[in-house]
Amino acid sequence: MVTLLPEATRKLGVPRTLHFPRPLGTPIGRPGDRQTQAHDLELCLQAAAQLGREEMAEYNGDELSYPV
Repeated sequence: MVTLLPEATRKLGVPRTLHFPRPLGTPIGRPGDRQTQAHDLELCLQAAAQLGREEMAEYNGDELSYPV
């Protein structure tokens, strides 16, 4: 799952979440920005492969950070 509201997502216990710190309505890039959307989709797939149950990765603009 992609989330823009990590606090709410943690409370719900959603498995394998990726937080993009972006404005509401643009979680994986603005409409028509295919390059950003493709890049972010790749990050989602990487996170899904790395995360365990109820873990959240965060994208900081350059790379993914995973829980320790």
